Amino acid sequence: MNNVQLNDDVLGLIVFKSDLHDPSSSLASWKDDSSACSWNRVQCNPATGRVTEINLVGLGLSGRIGKGLEKFQHLMVLSLSHNNFNGSITPSLALSSTIQNLNLSHNGFSGQMPTSFFNMSSIRSLDLSHNSFSGHIPQSFFDSYNFLHYFSLSNNLFEGQNPSRISRCSSLNSIDLLNNRFASYIDFAVVWSLSRLRQLDFSSNALSGSLPNGISKLQLHLTHFDPRVN
Repeated sequence: MNNVQLNDDVLGLIVFKSDLHDPSSSLASWKDDSSACSWNRVQCNPATGRVTEINLVGLGLSGRIGKGLEKFQHLMVLSLSHNNFNGSITPSLALSSTIQNLNLSHNGFSGQMPTSFFNMSSIRSLDLSHNSFSGHIPQSFFDSYNFLHYFSLSNNLFEGQNPSRISRCSSLNSIDLLNNRFASYIDFAVVWSLSRLRQLDFSSNALSGSLPNGISKLQLHLTHFDPRVN
């Protein structure tokens, strides 16, 4: 190595890359003889030199997700959308508690939501849309998401009742659960408690029930509202 310290970020990226198929060699600059801050699709904090953003959108990548990510202690943005990742995400996936924006949308991920997602207390935007994730969303999932603004699970295979404890995410301004298998009624008392909510889409699910008389109160706050209750 040419006077480049092999810190946790460099090691983490090299390990992460080793499990990826990179058909266009988009990550060719990821070599351990240079600073990670000079690598393609990587951004660092100029003051600390630590990796804060990994943006791999639309590179045609495939492979496994998990190994190496536990090394990043300052990561704020991880975007892997519009790639060819598939299969389940290991439950042992260790994501930094500093992550604010996680985007895994438009891939082929399947299986249940990893338990590691419960530990991202700083998350502001979570986009898992356009995958094949399945199973129930535990009510406890929302207990630590105090800063969550954008939440999208659209176009997956999630099922069960719509999550009532989502009301604990008081900062939410957009919820997109379009095209899943959620059942039962919509608890609009929960929705009304989200005073910052501007967009809400429950359409193309298996929901039932009727819209309450006070629906006009809800619409005063929303710029987009689509329940399409059966």
